[in-house]
Amino acid sequence: MSAVQPMVSAGEEEGRKQEDEQGEMEADVFVNDDIYDLVVVAAFGGIELNLSGDFRRTLHPVVLWIFACALFCVQLQSLMLLRLDMDVDQEVKEKGEDMLISLKLLMISVLQLMLFKELMGSARLLAFIINPTTWTDVKRPNAVGAKSLAYLAFSPSFLFPLCLLAVFFKLFIAYIVCIDSVSLVLECRTVKDAIFNCLAITFIADLDETAWDVTSALFNFEKKKDWVFTLFDSEKQKVMVESRRECWRTVVEDWLRCLRRGKGGRKAELALTLCFMTFVYMRQLFVILFALETNKLPMARDLCTEWRIMNGASSSSNFMSQALGVMFKAISFQSSQKYLDHLVKHKLDHDCDVDGKYRRMLPSDMMYQVQQNPFECCVVLGLICGVLILPQLLMAMLTQSEGCQKCIYGQDYRAVSIQDGETDEQKEIQSLKKELSNLQRRLGVLESKRQ
Repeated sequence: MSAVQPMVSAGEEEGRKQEDEQGEMEADVFVNDDIYDLVVVAAFGGIELNLSGDFRRTLHPVVLWIFACALFCVQLQSLMLLRLDMDVDQEVKEKGEDMLISLKLLMISVLQLMLFKELMGSARLLAFIINPTTWTDVKRPNAVGAKSLAYLAFSPSFLFPLCLLAVFFKLFIAYIVCIDSVSLVLECRTVKDAIFNCLAITFIADLDETAWDVTSALFNFEKKKDWVFTLFDSEKQKVMVESRRECWRTVVEDWLRCLRRGKGGRKAELALTLCFMTFVYMRQLFVILFALETNKLPMARDLCTEWRIMNGASSSSNFMSQALGVMFKAISFQSSQKYLDHLVKHKLDHDCDVDGKYRRMLPSDMMYQVQQNPFECCVVLGLICGVLILPQLLMAMLTQSEGCQKCIYGQDYRAVSIQDGETDEQKEIQSLKKELSNLQRRLGVLESKRQ
């Protein structure tokens, strides 16, 4: 399916070509070449179908979204079978295994670093998608003037759910892999087994890149050369905002002004991503400490939680629990559900109740771990802040502090500032040229009507 464009006059077409030749402001959004991220790229016009030679058409994201749904089912089912294959009733540590536990913790840390790009990339892209101003400021295909069906296919109300679900699928898989990796390493009795298990679970997380390689080769899907997320010009942004309902126009212009690109939107998305990453890694710390204290694998608790959700025995009957229960039953094979029931009855000794031996880790358990291990918690929190927040602070200092620029560029730092000023003047010249091209296009339209 391709974007439908209305017929334009020769003068209007010439004006558009002149606009395309001029520079465009990038939105500073980064994606990976995998099937999930490229659904978002397709929604903003970055994927095309190579039919024959130079005959290409912009691909609608619903095509890639179908493949993404199929891949999500395969990945989730693979993780489910991997969980059921584990020896969940095995103890985390035995006497005389202090050295092995230290090596396991090291392998867990290495594995978290291997999954860092996948987790943070999907979280940041999700923040970009849920930003309401993304759908008014970032350039994407539209079908203005086309029939109602084509217009609906490229409207934000249709594209937003597709992008949201695709990125959520990737984030969910990355999060589950991040969680399961702890139990997969703690279960091992040799370092060799721990290394092979790490490779196995990261293979599941990397299937999204393989899926894109296969689908692009089979169906001639291609990412447009040198394509990046770019912003509409200021006039087009006003048109996109004014085309919405009056209430939405008021929300974007008044309440959500700080979320727009160039006015704090990128920083807000980054802050939300960093908060999420801090939460994930602090929870990983509590999971490890709780496992070492109780001598039970975290996987056993996760399987019990999954079993309670699928059987309606969860302590919380909220919408999220019901939605997860429906999803697990829809995706899991019937044999997997039966094996999970068998595992709970025989290996876990019916201790999967809310107050049983394999109950969920509660916030009170986390607070207890902080009280019992204050040094470890402070060290890990400091490392997380150093890895996530310190680079952002350094970048802000380097770009805004005159003293830092003088240290880097020496006495020539003012010359660099002058060059930056010249760049701003060039941008202003380009904007004036763009306004001139708009006037020329309007003049061409008027002349064509007059003839």
